[in-house]
Amino acid sequence: MNNKLFILDEGINKMCPEVIDMGKPIYIHDFEMKLYKYKMEVLRAECDKSNMIITTCRGQEFKHPFNQTDYEQACLKFTNLKKDNEFFEKWLMEYEMNRNSIDKMHWKSKEICDFMEVIPFSPSVMINISPDWSGIKRTESNK
Repeated sequence: MNNKLFILDEGINKMCPEVIDMGKPIYIHDFEMKLYKYKMEVLRAECDKSNMIITTCRGQEFKHPFNQTDYEQACLKFTNLKKDNEFFEKWLMEYEMNRNSIDKMHWKSKEICDFMEVIPFSPSVMINISPDWSGIKRTESNK
Protein backbone atom coordinates (compact mmCIF):
# COMPACT_ATOMS: atom_id res chain seq x y z
CA MET A 1 0.00 0.00 0.00
CA ASN A 2 1.24 3.48 -0.84
CA ASN A 3 1.30 5.65 2.30
CA LYS A 4 2.03 8.89 0.50
CA LEU A 5 -1.18 10.59 1.68
CA PHE A 6 -1.23 9.12 5.20
CA ILE A 7 0.13 10.49 8.45
CA LEU A 8 0.61 8.66 11.73
CA ASP A 9 -1.39 10.50 14.42
CA GLU A 10 -1.53 9.07 17.96
CA GLY A 11 -0.78 5.59 16.64
CA ILE A 12 -3.48 5.78 13.96
CA ASN A 13 -2.79 6.08 10.23
CA LYS A 14 -4.96 9.00 9.11
CA MET A 15 -5.62 10.10 5.55
CA CYS A 16 -4.20 13.54 4.73
CA PRO A 17 -5.38 14.18 1.14
CA GLU A 18 -4.23 17.79 0.95
CA VAL A 19 -1.37 17.86 -1.51
CA ILE A 20 -0.16 21.29 -2.49
CA ASP A 21 1.34 21.28 -5.95
CA MET A 22 4.11 23.83 -6.23
CA GLY A 23 3.70 26.25 -9.12
CA LYS A 24 6.48 27.14 -11.55
CA PRO A 25 9.16 29.17 -9.74
CA ILE A 26 9.70 32.76 -10.85
CA TYR A 27 13.32 32.08 -11.81
CA ILE A 28 12.11 29.44 -14.28
CA HIS A 29 9.70 31.97 -15.83
CA ASP A 30 12.63 34.40 -16.09
CA PHE A 31 14.87 31.73 -17.62
CA GLU A 32 12.18 30.86 -20.17
CA MET A 33 11.94 34.55 -21.09
CA LYS A 34 15.71 34.67 -21.62
CA LEU A 35 15.47 31.59 -23.84
CA TYR A 36 12.62 33.19 -25.80
CA LYS A 37 14.65 36.38 -26.33
CA TYR A 38 17.66 34.35 -27.42
CA LYS A 39 15.47 32.36 -29.82
CA MET A 40 14.19 35.62 -31.38
CA GLU A 41 17.76 36.94 -31.67
CA VAL A 42 18.84 33.76 -33.49
CA LEU A 43 15.82 33.94 -35.80
CA ARG A 44 16.60 37.59 -36.62
CA ALA A 45 20.25 36.74 -37.38
CA GLU A 46 19.15 33.81 -39.55
CA CYS A 47 16.67 36.05 -41.35
CA ASP A 48 19.36 38.68 -41.92
CA LYS A 49 21.63 35.99 -43.33
CA SER A 50 18.86 34.79 -45.68
CA ASN A 51 18.10 38.34 -46.75
CA MET A 52 21.77 38.87 -47.57
CA ILE A 53 21.71 35.79 -49.83
CA ILE A 54 18.71 37.13 -51.71
CA THR A 55 20.02 40.68 -52.05
CA THR A 56 23.54 39.50 -52.89
CA CYS A 57 22.27 37.23 -55.66
CA ARG A 58 19.99 39.91 -57.04
CA GLY A 59 22.55 42.64 -56.51
CA GLN A 60 23.87 42.52 -60.04
CA GLU A 61 20.41 42.90 -61.55
CA PHE A 62 18.91 45.53 -59.22
CA LYS A 63 22.11 47.33 -58.19
CA HIS A 64 21.57 46.62 -54.47
CA PRO A 65 24.19 48.06 -52.13
CA PHE A 66 24.87 44.59 -50.62
CA ASN A 67 27.78 42.45 -51.72
CA GLN A 68 29.54 39.20 -50.84
CA THR A 69 31.25 40.84 -47.86
CA ASP A 70 27.88 41.78 -46.35
CA TYR A 71 26.69 38.20 -46.73
CA GLU A 72 29.85 36.80 -45.13
CA GLN A 73 29.49 39.21 -42.19
CA ALA A 74 25.87 38.15 -41.67
CA CYS A 75 26.94 34.48 -41.72
CA LEU A 76 29.73 35.19 -39.24
CA LYS A 77 27.35 37.05 -36.92
CA PHE A 78 24.91 34.11 -37.00
CA THR A 79 27.66 31.53 -36.38
CA ASN A 80 29.21 33.52 -33.52
CA LEU A 81 25.83 34.08 -31.90
CA LYS A 82 25.20 30.33 -31.75
CA LYS A 83 28.79 29.47 -30.73
CA ASP A 84 28.90 32.09 -27.94
CA ASN A 85 25.65 30.81 -26.44
CA GLU A 86 26.17 27.05 -26.16
CA PHE A 87 24.36 27.05 -22.81
CA PHE A 88 21.24 28.60 -24.38
CA GLU A 89 21.52 26.30 -27.39
CA LYS A 90 21.41 23.27 -25.10
CA TRP A 91 18.34 24.47 -23.19
CA LEU A 92 16.62 25.89 -26.28
CA MET A 93 16.03 22.37 -27.61
CA GLU A 94 14.50 21.31 -24.27
CA TYR A 95 12.41 24.49 -24.25
CA GLU A 96 11.08 23.96 -27.78
CA MET A 97 10.41 20.23 -27.30
CA ASN A 98 8.15 21.03 -24.34
CA ARG A 99 6.08 23.61 -26.21
CA ASN A 100 8.14 26.61 -25.12
CA SER A 101 8.36 25.57 -21.50
CA ILE A 102 10.99 24.02 -19.25
CA ASP A 103 9.77 20.67 -17.95
CA LYS A 104 9.14 20.39 -14.22
CA MET A 105 11.89 17.78 -13.81
CA HIS A 106 14.48 20.46 -14.76
CA TRP A 107 13.27 23.17 -12.36
CA LYS A 108 15.96 22.29 -9.83
CA SER A 109 18.70 21.77 -12.41
CA LYS A 110 22.03 22.93 -11.00
CA GLU A 111 22.95 24.49 -14.36
CA ILE A 112 19.81 26.63 -14.49
CA CYS A 113 19.96 27.58 -10.80
CA ASP A 114 23.63 28.57 -11.11
CA PHE A 115 22.93 30.56 -14.27
CA MET A 116 19.98 32.35 -12.64
CA GLU A 117 21.94 32.73 -9.36
CA VAL A 118 19.24 31.16 -7.16
CA ILE A 119 19.04 28.41 -4.58
CA PRO A 120 16.13 26.16 -5.49
CA PHE A 121 13.29 25.81 -3.02
CA SER A 122 12.68 22.28 -1.78
CA PRO A 123 9.12 21.59 -0.70
CA SER A 124 9.08 20.12 2.78
CA VAL A 125 6.76 18.70 5.38
CA MET A 126 6.97 19.87 8.98
CA ILE A 127 5.48 17.69 11.68
CA ASN A 128 5.15 19.06 15.20
CA ILE A 129 5.21 16.47 17.94
CA SER A 130 3.81 17.65 21.25
CA PRO A 131 3.15 15.62 24.40
CA ASP A 132 -0.24 15.47 26.06
CA TRP A 133 -0.01 18.34 28.59
CA SER A 134 -3.52 17.91 30.03
CA GLY A 135 -2.46 16.21 33.29
CA ILE A 136 0.86 18.00 33.81
CA LYS A 137 1.39 21.42 35.30
CA ARG A 138 3.47 23.34 32.78
CA THR A 139 6.57 24.83 34.39
CA GLU A 140 9.87 25.90 32.93
CA SER A 141 11.62 22.76 34.18
CA ASN A 142 9.23 20.26 32.60
CA LYS A 143 8.72 22.05 29.29
